[in-house]
Parts: sequence; C-alpha cells; structure tokens
Amino acid sequence: MTNTGNTTLTNIEVTDPTATVTGTTIASLASGASDTTSYTASYTLLQADIDAGTFTNTATATGDGAGTDDVTNTGSDTQTLSGSSSLTLAKTGTLNDDDGTTGLSAGDTISYAFTVTNTGNTTLTNIEVTDPTATVTGTTIASLASGASDTTSYTASYTLLQADIDAGTFTNTATATGDGAGTDDVTNTGSDTQTLSGSSSLTLAKIGTLNDDDGTTGLSAGDTISYAFTVTNTGNTTLTNIEVTDPTATVTGTTIASLASGASDTTSYTASYTLLQADIDAGTFTNTATATGDGAGTDDVTNTGSDTQTLSGSSSLTLAKIGTLNDDDGTTGLSAGDTISYAFTVTNTGNTTLTNIEVTDPTATVTGTTIASLASGASDTTSYTASYTLLQADIDAGTFTNTATATGDGAGTDDVRTRTRILKH
Repeated sequence: MTNTGNTTLTNIEVTDPTATVTGTTIASLASGASDTTSYTASYTLLQADIDAGTFTNTATATGDGAGTDDVTNTGSDTQTLSGSSSLTLAKTGTLNDDDGTTGLSAGDTISYAFTVTNTGNTTLTNIEVTDPTATVTGTTIASLASGASDTTSYTASYTLLQADIDAGTFTNTATATGDGAGTDDVTNTGSDTQTLSGSSSLTLAKIGTLNDDDGTTGLSAGDTISYAFTVTNTGNTTLTNIEVTDPTATVTGTTIASLASGASDTTSYTASYTLLQADIDAGTFTNTATATGDGAGTDDVTNTGSDTQTLSGSSSLTLAKIGTLNDDDGTTGLSAGDTISYAFTVTNTGNTTLTNIEVTDPTATVTGTTIASLASGASDTTSYTASYTLLQADIDAGTFTNTATATGDGAGTDDVRTRTRILKH
C-alpha cells in the first residue's frame, strides 16, 4: 500500500472477497510511504478457474485520511492458467460363442467395453466414442472432470467374419473425441486384439457302386466300381487347395480351390476301379482314398475315406466226359476185353478261381494230375483221361453208363462238385 496523498493515513486495512487475507491493520502510513509486509493473501484454484484459462482477483485497501472520510483503492492480479486437455480410450474385448457350437465360428461376436479417462487438467465436454468397424451403442458424455474416468456410457459389438477366423487374429480400433480448453477437440484411440483360435480339419466320405460292365450275370473280372467322394470342412477355418488321391483307383477331378467351414463338396472328384479276378476270389474289396488341403497357417490337414464292397462269388464247374470205343483185340465187333477211353473237359462256370480240382471215377481207371488253378470261364481238357475195359455183362446189357466226378476248391472253404454220366451202346 502506498500513501499517495499529502496527509498521514491511519487504520489501513486490506480486504479480498475471494482470497484469504492474512495481516495486521497498518496503524499509520506517512505521505509517500509504502507498506509491503503487513498483508498477504492466498487463493486455492478451482477446476473452473483452470478451465477458464485465466484467474483475476481484486483486493481493496481502505484507510482513514484527513477528517472523517475514508480513502480506498483496489488492486488486481490476473494469472494465466495453462490448461492441458487430453484423454485416453481403453478398449477391452470379450469373445462370445453365440451359436453354441464348440469353438469359434463365423457369426460369433466380440463385445467391447470402453473406459474414457480425462488425463488433462481441464474439464472435457461432449465426449463421443466412434468405431468404423464395430457397432457402437451409447450416449455422449456431457462432462468429464480432470482425472475422472467413464466406464458405462459406451459399449460396442462386432460379428466375426470367416475371414477374421482364417486370419487368426482380429484387431479393432475405436476413437474418443471431446471438447477441451478453448475450441479445439481432443482425441485418442483405443485398440483391442483378439486371438481367434482356428481349428482346421476335414473328413472324406467314399461311396462305391458296383457296375456289371460286361453284361454277364453276376460279377466278373473287368467289371468296375465307381466311387463318389464327399469332402467336408469340419474345422472353423476355410480350407484351400484340397486334393483327393487314391493309390488303387483312378481318380478324376479338379482341385477344390476353397471350402468354407461346415461346407461339403460332392462334385469335384470321382474315381473308378476295375475288378481283378483276385478281388472276386477274395470276396470283398476295400479301397481307401485320401483328401489333403491347406488349413490355417502352413500346415496341411488330411483325412482318409474307405469303402468296402462285398463281391458275391459264385463257385461252380462242369465236367464233360466223352467216351470212345476201342476194338482192342482186332476181332470184328465188340468183345469182352475191348476198352472205352474217356476224355474230360473241366470248365469253371462260376466267377471265382477254382483250385485243387480232381477228377475221380469209381469204375474207370483215371489218369491225370490235380488242376492247381482254373480261372473263371476257363476250361481244362488235358489234365485227366480215363479207361474202362468192357465185361461180357456190359455187352450183354447192350449199354454201359459211366459217371465221373470233378471236385475243386471254390470261394471260401467249400468244395464244388459235379458229376457227368456217359452212355455208350
């Protein structure tokens, strides 16, 4: 306080309606003199002061002058308050198995929770959260004090695409924007990355159909089995470059470029196999194919599919016997002691290979060697012969009938047998 008059001032006091003043009345202050120690004051800043950017405070000094009139004067101070406006946005995602299937699949969702924090020293207003990918739900945050956080005003949801699961991760970024000190906006982004567990797998189903290609009754070597394949993606990632191979059958088809999770392909591949006699002899034929494709990452996924066909084997044979009369003693006409020589034709009339075929005759003398193997449809005319010496009773009877039997091993453990009678006059 400075006495700017030409009289001595007394009982000078300082008051301040805003600040807290501390001091002692100045009893007397001579003309031209100043007092710098009797009074001080203190003010505690409010958030509103910082938000305003400046704070002005006015104090008043009052004293007794000459006579009875008071003298008074005011003194003001303006402080520039540096405001710093900023915020952060934290984003936390939670995976939801919405369709109830095991593991993630397209259509499941990620729900997001947001925490907006005022990290500056000014109050923020009109804060909004936006997200270019997720669907945001919420209400503008009207005001957020310095240091305060808001966790309830905004949420968001995102529905997973198959491409997201195939990628293995999904990162989403949201933005919070608000009004800070002055007219400038403040903004910040918050990101969340979810690891999407991909499981790549497939199945191969193989269905065979027997075809009677040669038109004969029953199966025979040369008939075919045609195969249809169903490749199913049983994982939760898209499979690519799927191929079907078969070491035995002839496969026809085109690589399946892409197969979505849960989808099946029934048309890209077929196969055909031509039956061997050995297959029919075995009674069944099992064939296994393999499907291989590229799953998530660089690993292949593979699965096999098998088909077993029951090959109905029918084992049978016929025995043809042809006899020739021989005039062995050189006399005119037949006489006891002449012979009948027999030739045998054994024919495999079934569709399985016959083995260990023997010809027996209870009457004639059979000469020959066991037929080790006789293919379906084949005949043997050389392995066996037979001879019979006529008795006088045969000539007296006027006819002689002789029956031979051919026996062999067919499909399985059962024997096949046939008898042939030959009548000669």
